[in-house]
Amino acid sequence: MQAPGQAARPSKLCATLAWMPGVDARNLPSVLFILVAAPLLARHRQNSNVQGFVKGAYGAAIGTILGACILLGKIAVGDWLTALVGLLSLAVLFRWKVSNPLLIGVTAVVGLIAFPILQPDWVMIR
Repeated sequence: MQAPGQAARPSKLCATLAWMPGVDARNLPSVLFILVAAPLLARHRQNSNVQGFVKGAYGAAIGTILGACILLGKIAVGDWLTALVGLLSLAVLFRWKVSNPLLIGVTAVVGLIAFPILQPDWVMIR
């Protein structure tokens, strides 16, 4: 038990940070890195070495996200309807610029209607 007036220990600070939205024990190191590195990068924004690092980190992040999308897409797209909904969603997004929540809602309704009709066996629901 902590005595009144005693400074909080680091474990209590970490527990407090873990309750913050979007921060937990898995991504706390990256959050701390951003908190420390962002002011340094902003201060040295004109340095060509810093610009090269940021461009490289940006490219690495894009590649990581793209790789995750490909892996998740192989799992998520299991039949013709799923592929069709995905392609139509991309077309709608690029052509009419609808809001993402609206598009997600419409595709969810399509999935809820189609699931009992098609009864896909690739979906992992028990």
